[in-house]
Amino acid sequence: MKFNHFKAVVFRELKQMLQRPIYIYMTILAPLFCCIFLITLMDEGMPQKEPIGIIDHDNSSLSRRFVREISATQYVDVVQEYSSYQEAREAMQNGIIYAFLEIPKDYYSDVLGYRQPSISFYINNAYLVGGSLSYKDLKMMANLSGGAVQMEVLR
Repeated sequence: MKFNHFKAVVFRELKQMLQRPIYIYMTILAPLFCCIFLITLMDEGMPQKEPIGIIDHDNSSLSRRFVREISATQYVDVVQEYSSYQEAREAMQNGIIYAFLEIPKDYYSDVLGYRQPSISFYINNAYLVGGSLSYKDLKMMANLSGGAVQMEVLR
């Protein structure tokens, strides 16, 4: 007896759903679309080796080593070295690079003179994933450079 009541309720509800197509859309098609969209969004996984640029005003052995270490990180790859801030900014605005790092003049002499050099980096967060991953690696390397500076001073 109870099964007959259940069956009657199911058929009544299905009849109402078929009379109004919005129910079918909201219960079946919309969730199916969302699942397919999210599954195929990053089918290749996390982006790796986002392109960044470098402005090396010092061009010393220490700054070149720092650039090599940045290029060895997981999410960024140094693809171009720029001579000025304007060139790097234009490349970032054109979407060629996601970020750029500026190494100041006298970087190596500041390290040898027991002064903490300041490294500037600029991120294009218009591309959320690329900008965030670039920021993560550049921030990590900037923090690690403080340890490298201390190591160089102690040496």
